Amino acid sequence: MKRWMLLCVGVVFAFPSVSFAKKPLVANVSILGAVIAPTRWTGAPWDGPAKRNPKTVAAVRKLMKGAAPAEVIRGAGKLAPKGKAAPDVFGYVAVYGPTTRKLAHMAATRFALATMRDAKHNTYTPQFNVSYNGWPVYKHTQFRLVLWDADHSVNEQIGVVNVSYRDVANAVAAGKPVWVNVYRRSQTQILYVRIRASKAAPDAAAKVDGQKFQ
Repeated sequence: MKRWMLLCVGVVFAFPSVSFAKKPLVANVSILGAVIAPTRWTGAPWDGPAKRNPKTVAAVRKLMKGAAPAEVIRGAGKLAPKGKAAPDVFGYVAVYGPTTRKLAHMAATRFALATMRDAKHNTYTPQFNVSYNGWPVYKHTQFRLVLWDADHSVNEQIGVVNVSYRDVANAVAAGKPVWVNVYRRSQTQILYVRIRASKAAPDAAAKVDGQKFQ
C-alpha cells in the first residue's frame, strides 16, 4: 500500500497537473544563469588533462557554508584547474507540478537555455535568457533546469535542479536578480542558479520567451 502511494506522488510531481488549489502567484520569471562547480563531485576536471583533486570538492563545500555568492564565485574560480578545464554548458528548463488547465499542454515543454550547437563554451558561469511571463506559480510548481557538458564523445550531465515557489517568491520580494543556492540539490555540481522575478497582473496572458529545446 505504501509503495503504491509513493508511486502516485511521484506521478503527480513528474508531470504537470491541473491545480484547483488557492490562487497562484502570477509572476514573470527569468532564468539568467548558473554557477558550475570548478570540478565534478569526484574532484575530476570537467575537461582537459588535469588530475582529480578531491580537496577541491572539500574547499567548495566549505565556501558554500557561509560565504556570499560573489565570494563563492571568486573562490570557486581560484580553485578551478588551470587551462581550458571548464565545461561547455548546454541544457533546458521546463515547468513541472501544478498548473492551469489552459497551460497543461505546454507546461512541461523544454525550452533551451543553450543548445549543444551553441553551448556556452569553457565557462563555470554560463548566462541564459529564458523568461516565463505571466506564469502561475503554485506552492509545488518547479522550474527544472537540466544541464550537460558538451563533449566530442559522450555528453556528461552536470546536474538537475529545481527552482521552487519559495525561490520565486524571494526573488519577487528582492526586486532584483538573485542567486538561488542549489548546491545540495545537484550533488554539488551546480552551486547557484540566477533568476529574476516580478509580480504580473493576475489576468496576464502566460507566455514563454525562449526557443524549444531539440
